Amino acid sequence: MPVYALGDKKPILPAEGEYWIAPNAEVMGNVKLEN
Repeated sequence: MPVYALGDKKPILPAEGEYWIAPNAEVMGNVKLEN
């Protein structure tokens, strides 16, 4: 599961093991995942 920064913007993720992203998803840029 790729997680990318886009310039100075990067995804904000919960603690390791507290979220799931589909294997074929791409998360990039100004994104915030919450649980």
